[in-house]
Formats: sequence, C-alpha cells, structure tokens
Amino acid sequence: MSDSKNNSSSIEEKNINSDSVDKKSVTKRRSKKVISEISAEIESKVENDFVLIDRKCLPSQFQKIVRIKELLLRGGALTLKDAGEEVDLSLRTYHRHKNSVKLFFGKTEKNFINILFTIDNKREPIARLLNKIAKYPVTTTAVNQGKPKDGLVHANFSVDITNLDVSREMFIDDLKDTKGVHEVEILEIIDFK
Repeated sequence: MSDSKNNSSSIEEKNINSDSVDKKSVTKRRSKKVISEISAEIESKVENDFVLIDRKCLPSQFQKIVRIKELLLRGGALTLKDAGEEVDLSLRTYHRHKNSVKLFFGKTEKNFINILFTIDNKREPIARLLNKIAKYPVTTTAVNQGKPKDGLVHANFSVDITNLDVSREMFIDDLKDTKGVHEVEILEIIDFK
C-alpha cells in the first residue's frame, strides 16, 4: 500500500515540476521575443553600439568601472590600482570591460587646464610634450611660448581634459617626466558645467 502512495505522490511531483518547467519555457520564449524585437529596433535606428542608460540599471561590475573612471578623472585616485582597490574591482575585470563603458557628460561640460612649463630653449622639449599629450584623449587648444632667458623658456599649454581617462595628477606627472622639462605649474583649472 505504501508503494502505491509513493508512486502517486511521485506522479504528482512530476506533474508539478513539468508545469513549472512549462511556465519557465514560456517565459523564456517571451523574453527572447521581446529581446529580439528590441534588438531589431535598435539595429534599424542606431548606427553604433552604444546606448545611454541610467547607471542604476547597470550590473555592479559596470557601475564599479564607471566609478573607477570618475575617480581617475576627478583626481579622487592617483592610480588605476588605487581606484580599483577603492571600489573593490580587480584590474583584470576593469581592463576586460573598460572600453565598453564611456562616461557621458553632455555637450556643455568642458574641463580645461592651463599648464606652465619651464623647459630647455630647444625645439625637442615642446615636441616631446605635444607627443605625450597626444597619447591621451585630450585636445591641446593653445600653446604659447615666452622669451628665452638663461637657456630656458616658459611654455603655456591650454588643454581640454574633458575626456581624460586618468587623474589630472597622473597626467601632469607624466608630462613632468618629459626630457627637457624643468618645472611644471598648474595655472588654472576651468570647469564649464
């Protein structure tokens, strides 16, 4: 008698399990249909692979990548390693997904920095500085050179650092290490918001 009870209860369990499997498969099919409709709509309207999305909707690892980029951009961390430790994200994960995350500031925000360099009175230091600056996602908007004195000259660089992907300090330190540069002074930081 107990065997027949066990058999009937196992049949009921199978029916319940098959019902939940059916519901899951229906839900999956509906989700796939909605996703394919959205994908088709996006492909027909958008020419690139980026969409603007509220950061609260992002998975935590992408939120952390955004936070790392903000820390570096705003000077809250001097190195990528420091920023990664602060938000608790491995550098491996950051490097794997960093190009998938772009910070968006709108069209009106601009950040400029004016930097005064004391350099050797030769062509090479300015060329080296321009080459280093060109390695970053920034735009040099002006370069002004003063009169030479005692073999040195002052050169003032105005740089749009809106899209800078490292901290300002890291950017400036890299420029300080340029051969022929003796002193670096930040004259002004301008934020147009």
